[in-house]
Amino acid sequence: MKWIKAFFYGEIIPFDKMLHFFVGFFISTVCSFLSIEINLIILTIFSIGKEYYDQYIKKTHFDIQDALATFLGGIAAILVLYFLIPYLK
Repeated sequence: MKWIKAFFYGEIIPFDKMLHFFVGFFISTVCSFLSIEINLIILTIFSIGKEYYDQYIKKTHFDIQDALATFLGGIAAILVLYFLIPYLK
């Protein structure tokens, strides 16, 4: 039970990375009516573009871990939407 609390309070995985993961999942879910290739292109643009926005507009730093967390969230959504759900039907 203690590890569940630690997980959701951002002690195991930082809350920022979880947020990036779920945003990537959301982006791929919204783009699920498109082909996998187009979905991956949009996901890549959003994940890298957000970090460039942070670096040049917000004047913070480019965090590759944030971009990777966003991309992995999108990959998780693609795996579920394109491969798991059709398999279950």
